Amino acid sequence: MNKRGLKILLIEDDMVDQLAVKRAIRQQGLFHECRVAGSLLEAREMLNRESFDVVISDFLLGDGTLFDILAMIVEKDIPVVVTTGAGDEGTAVKAIKGGADDYIIKDPAGHYLKILFITVEKAIEKKRVEQELLKAREDAEAANRAKSQFLANMSHEIRTPMNGIIGMTELLLDTPLNDQQREYATAVMESARSLLAVINDILDLSKIEAGKMAIENTWFNLEAVLRSVIGMMSIEGRKKGLTLSYLIHPEIPALLYGDPARLRQVLLNLVANAVKFTPQGSVTLRALPGGGDKAEARVHFEVVDTGIGISPEDVNHLFQPFTQLDYSTTRRFGGTGLGLVICKRLVEAMGGTIGVKSVEGRGSTFWFVLPLGLPGGNTQSEVRLPIREEGTVGEEERTVGPRAPVLPDARPKGNRKVLLVEDDPVASKVACYQLGKFGYRVDVATNGREAVEAALGGDYALILMDCHMPVMDGFTATRAIRDGERGRGRRVPIIAMTARAMEGDRELCQEAGMDDYLSKPVELQEMLAVLERWLPTAL
Repeated sequence: MNKRGLKILLIEDDMVDQLAVKRAIRQQGLFHECRVAGSLLEAREMLNRESFDVVISDFLLGDGTLFDILAMIVEKDIPVVVTTGAGDEGTAVKAIKGGADDYIIKDPAGHYLKILFITVEKAIEKKRVEQELLKAREDAEAANRAKSQFLANMSHEIRTPMNGIIGMTELLLDTPLNDQQREYATAVMESARSLLAVINDILDLSKIEAGKMAIENTWFNLEAVLRSVIGMMSIEGRKKGLTLSYLIHPEIPALLYGDPARLRQVLLNLVANAVKFTPQGSVTLRALPGGGDKAEARVHFEVVDTGIGISPEDVNHLFQPFTQLDYSTTRRFGGTGLGLVICKRLVEAMGGTIGVKSVEGRGSTFWFVLPLGLPGGNTQSEVRLPIREEGTVGEEERTVGPRAPVLPDARPKGNRKVLLVEDDPVASKVACYQLGKFGYRVDVATNGREAVEAALGGDYALILMDCHMPVMDGFTATRAIRDGERGRGRRVPIIAMTARAMEGDRELCQEAGMDDYLSKPVELQEMLAVLERWLPTAL
């Protein structure tokens, strides 16, 4: 205890006990200041008037019990030591449950005074540790909130110009160009998409570390997931002359319960890595039985390539943030070194494990095992889709490869107008040109207030709403539009079109009254899908 001592509030209505406590302070050479309240009323007045380091209080007083004032003391975050008559230990324990820090049973001979101030010191130290832990937790939560806000801002600030680059380039590629111009524009598009992939990797890892990446389980068709992954990588595979294929073991049922979006993300990352590091040969994606029971299947996924392989010493460095095998790999193949880290975190979040087997110069097998739910716990009676292993990339393009977008003719849609709410001039131009390709007339509002006035005063088939704007944001504007629509018998579809892509942003849009969500950059096919979903008769 330091020489300054403590400022003690002693709540005690017995004069003998008051004097005994003061005498004990003098006899033990303590530098404590002891203020005495002989009643609960007096104690309340003193607590409102002064600050104290600790409260020592008898339980039963002339005008009530400690319970009548305990909440007030606890709210002020002052340590409380209860003194109570011998044999009344049950009451003291009840007081501790109410917020007191410790208690001492008083004995008639006054022996309790010898340990009273040791108990006081322990109570104060306990409160100090609690306060430090609370501050550390609050600091951590504040840092986490700041990180999440930074990520949201980063996503918005980067995706907004990326929307202009990708959107305008896509529109440029849909115009008559000579071969050289098309080559240049295609290079811009590929570079922009590569940059977007890097941005997504960084944001994904940050979202996972900030606890913002949710796992959303649903029933899904396994073959559809594998087919889409191989299809998305078929063009890259064809450029290198690789054979891409997938295989599903016959014992694995067609329908499974899990998170298909996160599963696809992991598989796509692993297959993309395999294609990147395989100069010739093949990449095969397999789904094999990994055990389980009647309610759950453990599916063993493998991505097998004939690529450059990994040395035994380098295998230990995989799955670590911002790690690639060496600088030559970085220069030759590029990337952030985050893909495998994201895969590991996502697999573990889904309850699985991940690993790798590799021989340098002969290829690698990246594998992970996931627990996935079974329909009704019965795998034998499920209706199955045909299972096949695809052959060359050329065959995959006919069966699972991406098709060129089929866009409708830009025929006028009669009087159907779209209200675009967007404050960024480039993003506004991109969306106007995209909607124009589909034959829509567009009115533009540059902030939420203009959007509310236009929406409630015009006749629009659909509203595309940016979320973050000056004057009034998209969330507030949407709520105002929904309020204004009441009693009119008509509800205009409102689609969020935002550069924020953090976990939970979609739910915020839905809570505000929006019907759907587009994350920038928005490409033509995504815009078309939204129009088909909400204005099917217009296309």
